[in-house]
Amino acid sequence: MFGFMLDETETPERSGQAVACRACHIKLAPRAPRVVDGEASYHRDCFEAVHRKRTGRRPTLVSTGHGDRLSFRLTA
Repeated sequence: MFGFMLDETETPERSGQAVACRACHIKLAPRAPRVVDGEASYHRDCFEAVHRKRTGRRPTLVSTGHGDRLSFRLTA
């Protein structure tokens, strides 16, 4: 896997718990690129793999615009 996915540090993000990727269930590192889909968070690579498997093409992602360069969302 990738080095940024293996960071096991405890980082409180939501309600005092570390957030895990919905696809691979590994904790998200604080500075890892992530895709936010509603309440779910994914590693960017995991989300792209799941989306490509489901639709047959890469997703179009845009920045969330909250001043965070590492958070993305799926365009409509």
